[in-house]
Amino acid sequence: MTIQKFLVVLTGVLMLTVTPLPASAQVGISTEGTLGITFPIGDLSRDRVEGGIVLGATANVDLHPRFGLYAGLNRHTFSCASDCGVLGENPMSTGVGAGVRYNFDSPRESNWWARLGAVAHQFSSDLVGGERRVGLEAGLGVNLPVNPELTISPRAGVVTHGTPTELDAQYLTFGVGISYQLR
Repeated sequence: MTIQKFLVVLTGVLMLTVTPLPASAQVGISTEGTLGITFPIGDLSRDRVEGGIVLGATANVDLHPRFGLYAGLNRHTFSCASDCGVLGENPMSTGVGAGVRYNFDSPRESNWWARLGAVAHQFSSDLVGGERRVGLEAGLGVNLPVNPELTISPRAGVVTHGTPTELDAQYLTFGVGISYQLR
């Protein structure tokens, strides 16, 4: 199944699980900044790439208390203790991601969620560079309110996409986001 077909099916399933609300209660908009760490797995790990830093900025639109959309920018940097093989030194993955987010039934003081989306990332280093490659991302997290407009969001995820070499970029991310509810 292609990525596009999978996202269409997932969106349809999620739409069937939600019930309509009055128009005034349907849309919530928030912005979020994320800081975290990343751990390479698969091909990157075998090529001696080590963990690094994740920076991100995301916009979230909640269309329903259980269902929303997100889009954002991400930068994942990695390090090498010695030689990173065919990828070269200073590897990083930068790009955009967008997808759907499902909000689980949660206690009032928290909001557990899962998200799934597509990414278009460019993997580059001092030896390789190239065009953006389409891939997938999936994640879990919880929004913990600080006040009515501000939340702290611990999260974990996985990202996978191609590189300009024969290797695939696959990595785990762990971080904390700070969200501001605009509406």
